[in-house]
Amino acid sequence: MKTKETNAENPVHLDPVKYGILFNKLDEAVNDAREVLKYLSGSVIVKEAGEALVAFYLPNGHAVDIATGLLMHFMNVTRCIQYMDKERYAEEGVGIYEGDQFMNNEAFIAGMHCPDTGVIAPVFYDGELLGYVASLSHTTETGGIEPGGMCPSAVEAWHDGFHVPAIKIIERGITRRDVWNMLLRSTRDPRTLELDLRARIAANERGRQRILEIVDEFGTEFFRAACNRLVEEGNEFFQAKLGRMRPGIYKSRIYSDTLGGIQEPKLAVEEISMEITPDRRMIVKVPVVSPQQRCFNNAYLPAVEATLYYSLLTQLVYDGRWNSGMAKSIEIDVPSGSRLNADATMSVGYATIGIAMNFCAMVTECISRAYYASGIEEEVQAPPAGNLNCSINAGVDAAGASFANILLSCCLAVGGGGRTESDGFCNYHFYNPWQEVPDTEAEERLARVLHLCRSFMPDTGGHGQYRGGSAVVAITAQHGVSAAYPCSMGTGSRVPANQGMFGGYPSNVGYVSHLLNTNFYELTKEGVLPLTDAADFSEITKYVTGDFRRFETSAPTIPMKEGDIWTELSNGGGGLGDPLERAPELIVEDIKTKQATLPMSEKVYHVSIDPQTLEIDYEKTEQLRDEARKRRLSRGVEGKEYLKALVAKRESRSLPKPALEYFDEIFEFSPAFAEQLKAEEALLEQNLVPIKTAKVKQRLFKLTPYLDVVEDTGGNKIIVCSRCEFAYCDAEENFKYYSLIYDRDPAVLSPPALAMDKDFGIYREFYCPGCGCQTEVELTPEGTPILNSYENLSVNWNTDGAS
Repeated sequence: MKTKETNAENPVHLDPVKYGILFNKLDEAVNDAREVLKYLSGSVIVKEAGEALVAFYLPNGHAVDIATGLLMHFMNVTRCIQYMDKERYAEEGVGIYEGDQFMNNEAFIAGMHCPDTGVIAPVFYDGELLGYVASLSHTTETGGIEPGGMCPSAVEAWHDGFHVPAIKIIERGITRRDVWNMLLRSTRDPRTLELDLRARIAANERGRQRILEIVDEFGTEFFRAACNRLVEEGNEFFQAKLGRMRPGIYKSRIYSDTLGGIQEPKLAVEEISMEITPDRRMIVKVPVVSPQQRCFNNAYLPAVEATLYYSLLTQLVYDGRWNSGMAKSIEIDVPSGSRLNADATMSVGYATIGIAMNFCAMVTECISRAYYASGIEEEVQAPPAGNLNCSINAGVDAAGASFANILLSCCLAVGGGGRTESDGFCNYHFYNPWQEVPDTEAEERLARVLHLCRSFMPDTGGHGQYRGGSAVVAITAQHGVSAAYPCSMGTGSRVPANQGMFGGYPSNVGYVSHLLNTNFYELTKEGVLPLTDAADFSEITKYVTGDFRRFETSAPTIPMKEGDIWTELSNGGGGLGDPLERAPELIVEDIKTKQATLPMSEKVYHVSIDPQTLEIDYEKTEQLRDEARKRRLSRGVEGKEYLKALVAKRESRSLPKPALEYFDEIFEFSPAFAEQLKAEEALLEQNLVPIKTAKVKQRLFKLTPYLDVVEDTGGNKIIVCSRCEFAYCDAEENFKYYSLIYDRDPAVLSPPALAMDKDFGIYREFYCPGCGCQTEVELTPEGTPILNSYENLSVNWNTDGAS
């Protein structure tokens, strides 16, 4: 195998017109190949939801151009190519030849979990390796301990399914039948696995042919130089974007609860620190994170890396040419042995849409805080849903054939975070920018079910001036099966997997319900089809009898038969802004579209709306909101007094049992957490008295919608309320310690079935001591340190990127 590097001393001249034409043709080639993959696949998640990726890579693994509906995996292929190089695949014993294709689903070296399968094909021209074309998609059934490849009951890696670390399945154009038969024997659904493998191979072949046509037209030297330039251009574009962001450190913290299967929920934490440096680099650290667990909700480091990159591509460099060039300007530091950098023995079945999506929600918050502090308010959004709750239906159909497929029509309809000028969207996530909710009839055919209902679940988008996107509820019956074995995976049964932002709240919790041994078919014979838009079985059980069971968001495999019914709930996005500033007209529209109820809206938003006509009493509404602000001022505790009580609770261990268990585990595992506790204790020796009043000379920048950083007449840089001019503290301090603080029972602001368990977490609310506006809300277990969302911000930096 021959490779050739670009000659740096005599670089090829890249005519800009030819360069642009080459890129467009390359982009067309990989997108053409992706359509082949999508068209030929046998999986609902690929064919109906569009989760398919094809990309072209350099011999060193850098992605040159990406065609994607599954953006989370493009860096996994980079890892796989680098693994093949490290393990000397090109040498005798393996070999890399023209016509070869390699398969990888080993997440520890280059992936996220077993079902995500990549097939990589070398591209040769006149015997010279120009790079690789790779196709990747999700195969539902990979032989795990439970059907479907994302097994809630898994407690170790070998429960996840078969592990294939970059093996050759096609050699010099000939199928390796021994390897092929081994793979088909390892799954419950060999037909779908084989069809998906052949779809990836065909996509690679289409991509390879199209790329060779481009090389024929432009020549190898120009092609190679253009590909290298595209990668460099990707890094330059990323650095230019960073140059628009205020240097400093932005932080986020999120909690999760699931261990999967029938294990009791347990608190876990992820906290990230995202530093944007003056020289246009990004350093992402995870200072505090829970240790790895014997459960299916861990992640290997490649999953965290992939999540960071897809979050950045979609939120920071969405208008550039997508490749892996930005990796040259990014550093990642995650503690080993943690839930975000687990060792090879740990299960990671739920990583993609579980703990890795928690990580994406934190990245979103950090990017958005940086955007706002940099004056780019239009790009700001609160964290989206921090996970997907979904079911996999597997079994034997009425014709005696095995099947296994993910049910996506509910879980993909997750909520995005509220924005600075609009509510969050539904059916919205960054890992697949072209995501589609599957066609109902196609999903019913492939997954052997009958969907009875799919609708918004009211009051599930995080409350705020702009609410998060609403969750969706689905009620589904088994249909056309002789035996079925569905399992459900999720997190957020006791504590939501996201946060709100700038005074907004996080989203809902969830659950799964089953109704077994029903009289469903007897009713349909009588002409009754029990359709409902209820989130539970309160309406459907008026007609259907059966054995009712309720589970956490993760439920183990439960045998079902035709006519058995279950319900599942997706997740909403986080809210943005003080709920008392939400326009009443938006609330009325939500009530009309069944995304909110009037009783809950009255509790949260303090509005006066006629229940019959939905007419707004604006004067009464303003009165109610003024009274609510006064209550905040009366119940809020001054920062220092709150901190004294917080430290005392920790020292006396006067905390709920889940919080105590969490504290003991994280204190032992994370030195950074112990340092945070000591730092708060040391603050008790400080004054922590707000400045209160100041003479403002000039406003430097808006930190949040409610807080400005200003310079006073004495030259001091301080934080003041943008509503009432109340002066908090020095700009380098954490303004939260100078706020009024109140711990709220989450049940007050949620419907009973969707309320967070207060033993797992409370809403820690921060109010302006001057006017009572709600500046921030932390979803947090009792006793935890107050998060400093901003550190070392460059106060004198301007929006042109200069200091």
